[in-house]
Amino acid sequence: MKTVYSTILFILFSFSVFGQDIIITPERLVNSPELGAKFRRCEEYQLDIKAIQNQLAVKSQAQQSIEMELNLNNRKVKLQFFEYNMFKPTAKLRTSPTPNAPVYDINPSIRTFRGSVFEDGGGIAALTIADNYFLLAYKVDGETYYLEPTMINQSMNANGRLTFYEIADIIPVAGVYCGAEQVEKFGHDHDPSEVNPNDSRNKACFDVPIALACDYKFVRLTGSVAMAEAVMTGFLNLTQTDWEGQDLQYEYFYGITDLFAPDDILRDPWATTTDIFTHLNIFQMAGPVIFSGGYAVATAWTFNYTSGAVGVAFLNAVCTGNRYNVCSHFSNSSNIARQTQSHELGHNFSAQHDAPGGYIMDPAVNGSTIWSIASNQSIKMYTDFNAGCLLPCSTPNAVPDVKFKATPSRGCRPLVVQFTNQSTYGVTYEWQFPGGTPATSTAVNPVITYTNKGVYEVTLEVRNPRCSKKMTFPAVIEVIDVPLPNFSYGNAGGDLFFEFFDGSIGGEKWEWNFGDGSPKEEGDYVIHEFKKEGNYDVELTVTNECGSTKIKKKVAAFAPVFADFEADTTWGCAEKVIHFKDLSSNNVSNWTWDCPGGTPSGSALKNPIIKYTRPGIYKVKLTANSTKFSSSRTKEMYITIDSLPIAAFTSNTKGFIVDFTNQSTNAKSHTWNFGDGSNLSTDPNPTHTFKEGVYDVTYTATNLCGNTVVKSKLTIYNTPVPSFTTKTQHGCIPFTVNFENTSSVSSTDFVWSFPGGTPSTSTDRDPVVVYNSIGTFDVKLVATNSQAADSITSTQYITVEDLPVSNFQSNVTGFSGFFTNNSINGTKYLWDFGDGKGTSTLASPNYNYGVEGEFTVKLTVENGCGVSTFEQLIAVYLIPKVNFSSDVIRGCAPLKVNFQNKSSVDVNDWSWQFEGGSPLVSTTANPVVTFNKQGKYTVKLTVKNNNGSNASTKIKYIEVISPVLCPDRPKKKGPKISEIGGFYNQELDERASLSNTVNIYPNPANDIITIEGAHIISYSLVNLAGKELASGQTNGNVTSVNISHIESGAYFIKVRETDDFTIRKITIAR
Repeated sequence: MKTVYSTILFILFSFSVFGQDIIITPERLVNSPELGAKFRRCEEYQLDIKAIQNQLAVKSQAQQSIEMELNLNNRKVKLQFFEYNMFKPTAKLRTSPTPNAPVYDINPSIRTFRGSVFEDGGGIAALTIADNYFLLAYKVDGETYYLEPTMINQSMNANGRLTFYEIADIIPVAGVYCGAEQVEKFGHDHDPSEVNPNDSRNKACFDVPIALACDYKFVRLTGSVAMAEAVMTGFLNLTQTDWEGQDLQYEYFYGITDLFAPDDILRDPWATTTDIFTHLNIFQMAGPVIFSGGYAVATAWTFNYTSGAVGVAFLNAVCTGNRYNVCSHFSNSSNIARQTQSHELGHNFSAQHDAPGGYIMDPAVNGSTIWSIASNQSIKMYTDFNAGCLLPCSTPNAVPDVKFKATPSRGCRPLVVQFTNQSTYGVTYEWQFPGGTPATSTAVNPVITYTNKGVYEVTLEVRNPRCSKKMTFPAVIEVIDVPLPNFSYGNAGGDLFFEFFDGSIGGEKWEWNFGDGSPKEEGDYVIHEFKKEGNYDVELTVTNECGSTKIKKKVAAFAPVFADFEADTTWGCAEKVIHFKDLSSNNVSNWTWDCPGGTPSGSALKNPIIKYTRPGIYKVKLTANSTKFSSSRTKEMYITIDSLPIAAFTSNTKGFIVDFTNQSTNAKSHTWNFGDGSNLSTDPNPTHTFKEGVYDVTYTATNLCGNTVVKSKLTIYNTPVPSFTTKTQHGCIPFTVNFENTSSVSSTDFVWSFPGGTPSTSTDRDPVVVYNSIGTFDVKLVATNSQAADSITSTQYITVEDLPVSNFQSNVTGFSGFFTNNSINGTKYLWDFGDGKGTSTLASPNYNYGVEGEFTVKLTVENGCGVSTFEQLIAVYLIPKVNFSSDVIRGCAPLKVNFQNKSSVDVNDWSWQFEGGSPLVSTTANPVVTFNKQGKYTVKLTVKNNNGSNASTKIKYIEVISPVLCPDRPKKKGPKISEIGGFYNQELDERASLSNTVNIYPNPANDIITIEGAHIISYSLVNLAGKELASGQTNGNVTSVNISHIESGAYFIKVRETDDFTIRKITIAR
């Protein structure tokens, strides 16, 4: 059986998993310095209150409870609220103390909420929100936290600037206390340790109508009448949390009947009051006027009193004419305001001061939230006997206390559970049983069946006409089943010892049967040794309170194999028989031997015998196999087989000195007998000096298997030794070399070889050779006598050079010249860069001129044969100099023009453009272009160097003259006529036609020709015989001439201008 319950008040859990309806994340601010005097620690934030109001408006229409998440710096708090209207339906606001003054509706933006913190250790929470006002208090793990409007010098911020603090961090204000004792002396202080005989459950509930008032200073410092309404309501919402907890035997729910907040100092009944007791007396007199009536108690708020008595109340006053108290908001903390109001209301309910001990009714203001037992008793007794105006709560039910019992709460499936409802203040019930059948129920005491294994939560929502409470209780029901068996195993040691590990679910007892005839073992972890290799069926039986189940697995118990061996000997002379012995692990079932070089070369015996007939070094490999495993061992170079050595040698004779080279096989030691009576030698490759004669040389090769001997006859005589020299080995073409033969005196004949020389061979003793080509050449001399010959070759002995040839290429970038040496046969270089300053001996130097200009660069190249000099003009221009000319600029078509590039020498790219030419473009330095039609043509040349480009354009540079002035046939001989009498002189025609700016068109013409010019006076048209066919005076710059009556043919037209005349040839064609 499991009993579950809740003692937290005002919690409405709508969901088993918390989902936030509203997330509040204010912006962290830098604390105002003034807060340091009020709090030990606090934090300031900026909150968009309007946005929260908008979200609340939407959520409140759709659901009964509101879920919030508050994110403050590194804190995250989840809250759940239900809205609780603290205003009576008839509640009104007054702003004037005069009778029959106007009344107003309460500030409609004020909304009050109560709820709890949704987490472990969470307690009650209260929220009041209105336009520009936000006040939140909540409790976690016994600590109470506030998020409230920031107050500096008793002035409240109305722009969403909030202060967050824990009540333990409030700095106490010294010298403040309750002044109620001065209103009426108490007989004695109550002992708060008296035992409360009453059960806190099933409490009576009372509605307490309350009226709230404030003075004008309170209105001014909170910012407005509307803000004063919100602040007083917020304080009462906090105070309400003190009157509905478990400390009091009864619950009291305050409902606001009236609000009074003067909108002008002239309407403030307390405008001139400076004494809190006078303030209370005025309140007693003004109350019936500023309030409408029907209130059991009333509080007046002020900022006036900050030391001494900050609160005062009439004792035993609820439901009487003295039902008043005064509270001064002397602190920045809403928590202090809450305790001040609860304290003074406690006096109104007859509670007296407690002895100091951290209670609400302590004489000093301390921010406590706890009622003493004495205060509890006083308030209850006053309610029972003197508070007749208090009525039971309009909805008599308190917040439900959710509690139930499950019997049984644990068992085997299917599990039938009887739920016994033990909740209080419930009218209807709604159960949720995840995993159960049925899954939901509205019965008071349902019976549920669970058929599946698992741990299940239960949710119960208890409702009454006043409110509801929903709680989810995790892990209420545990349904178990027969075990689900499983196990794993391993043998880390590689032998037949195995570890077995239980992996079952729900097991309480384990029994192992290993299938090898051994006794059964118990436990969730066992170690078992199989006595022999094999495959075994291992069975695990797992048992719990619901029964037993088994699982069987096949376990292969086989130990690994380890291969090893040895031989009775590892060396011998061929033929050698070797006995091999197996040293492998004892679980081997067969063997595979690999013995290369042996007979046999392989074997399947455990201990084979192998014969080796040939010398060598051999490896041996054994592969050992068991039923399941295999292992190999190879010993490289394990067997060494020797045989009798094979003796052999060679010799190299140089005069009387002989070098002997041993070429034996398998020899371990060597013995030489040179046959000349000298001592024996044991060197492998000795050198020996003989006298002239014939000798028998004996060589003995020996090893552990024996020795062999070889002899050779050796004849010693005087061998020629060739050598030569020259006075010089280096020279220039033609290079004559006198060779001097310095061979030994035993040399009698000579053969020379001179590659590259003239002659190329010679038999002279001291030849003279001429080299006519450059290069490096070998020389070879063979010296002989009657007995022997020998030769000597000197490689690259002769070096022949030629005069150097100086040459280079240049490249200019910016002001720097880059020179590439292309000289031949040079060994030394001297550069003169032509600016009178720079020289260099590098092969290919760079040089910075620093200025523009043209410079003659000279390279002098030197070698052993002479000197060569090369000069080159270079140009250093940031952009190249561009210019060109042509051999002709005027002539008859087709006009052939030779263009000459006259740009600076650094140009390496030419781009020509020829208007009307053929070709139209060219990239050669000096192009040839033909112009085929009459006209004046523009020519453009663009050049580039390594630094940039430049261009030159000559406008109408080439002129191709009119065909009229260039007759197609030679002129006939005849008289020249003057202008006055007939034929026109051709020379005059050409001269005149070149000196004017007259334009005549079209040409050829049909019926009309147009004459255009700036200073035309008259014209005349004549045929080739000089006869005038048409004439006239001109009027203006353009004249049209009708030629329709003139036959087709060639004609001349003379146009007279102011200072000159023009003659043109025209053609009439129809």
